[in-house]
Amino acid sequence: MKFRFSRLVLGPIALSAAMCVQAASFSFGLWGDMPYQKAGDASKMPAVLSSLNNAKIDFSIFVGTYIENKRFSKNNVLFVTFNIPGSNNNKILDDKDCKNKSARTPLQCEQGNAEYVARDAANINWLKSSFMKAKEQNARGILLAFQGDPGFDLPETEDQDESKAPTVSGYQNFLKVVVQETENYKGQVMLVHGDTHFFKVDKPLYSPTKVLPNFTRLQTFGSPNLHWVKVTVDDKRDSVFDIEPVMVQHTK
Repeated sequence: MKFRFSRLVLGPIALSAAMCVQAASFSFGLWGDMPYQKAGDASKMPAVLSSLNNAKIDFSIFVGTYIENKRFSKNNVLFVTFNIPGSNNNKILDDKDCKNKSARTPLQCEQGNAEYVARDAANINWLKSSFMKAKEQNARGILLAFQGDPGFDLPETEDQDESKAPTVSGYQNFLKVVVQETENYKGQVMLVHGDTHFFKVDKPLYSPTKVLPNFTRLQTFGSPNLHWVKVTVDDKRDSVFDIEPVMVQHTK
């Protein structure tokens, strides 16, 4: 089944003339991790696309379709995308991890780890240059978007730091630089990711007991919950980003 989405979708980020028009505020959509064949999502997708197309948004970002790192600015906010996938950023821990739910050979896993190391370094360089660009532009906010769940520590489990788990170790180099850059940035930072498939907004850095004030994480909906998130940007407000989950009505 083919789906048509007429509104501008930024996966590799594409610019349109409409985005060049500066206004006091603007809105955009966030979605990802859909459709999944195993969940029978195909019949639900038209409603999602219709909801996005009919919404009062300037563009949308789909988390996890494209490999290119892109960025663009609109109304004093910098938008940045990264190639950071789920399943531990493609980092393979050991032989057992290599064979888990996979038909990969040891050589393929070795090549996968080499790919991870090179891409991780490229993503960190892209992150640093993006924050530098945001500072040069005096941007009030910066949005970082990618697919994989980087594994923040969760407040619900005070006796365990989930961010230290080996299964999310492939994200930690990147997150360390996110912290460093956010500490040295006066504006608001929103990190958007998918992968875990349920909507969540929180401030997971530095830890459940110590908050990095200008950092917010937004986790998008995903299969089988086919909805999306509307974000309104107003660079005149201290918070910059206003978040609204949009619940799509699906026929049974």
